[in-house]
Amino acid sequence: SNFYATLNFPMGFEYKLSFQPTLGYSKDYNYWNPNTTTGGETHIGGYGSRNDVNFFGWRLDNILSWNRIFGVHKLDATLLTTSELHKSWSSFQDNSNFSPSGNLGFNALQFGNSPSITGNDSKSSGNSYMGRVNYSLLDRSLLSASVRKDGYSAFGQSNPSAVFPGLAVGWIVSNEPFFNIRGIDFFKLRF
Repeated sequence: SNFYATLNFPMGFEYKLSFQPTLGYSKDYNYWNPNTTTGGETHIGGYGSRNDVNFFGWRLDNILSWNRIFGVHKLDATLLTTSELHKSWSSFQDNSNFSPSGNLGFNALQFGNSPSITGNDSKSSGNSYMGRVNYSLLDRSLLSASVRKDGYSAFGQSNPSAVFPGLAVGWIVSNEPFFNIRGIDFFKLRF
């Protein structure tokens, strides 16, 4: 799901707050008694299995944007902050050859003699900060500059965050008065 609110302010400023929660559950409890044949395989002494998967997460975005036109100049700027958290709990149990019997099924996996247990709990968190400016002259010459700082728990302790700058220039040749090539409606060069 996505919950958001947008506020418009004077002089072209807009603020948007959005929240995206994530929630999921999965359970697969199975038991095959000794008389069960699956895929041509007979489970002597019975076969049990148990799977649990739960996950939870959220993301919170704050976006402030500004758009203005000054004659032949267009300018828009964006500031962004993001925080997020993700958690998951996973388990897998497996057993066979139940003694004295497998009557309790997946509720008594400890009574089998071929145990297999797995657990994969995880947690990650992150935050980001970004600033970007786009400039356009006569809808032909373009300049875009941005810088972003991302922090993420999986980056490790020695480098928990990184900075990513970006710069682009562009020229919309098809908006020039001299451009008149039949069959081409839009032509842009970008670096």
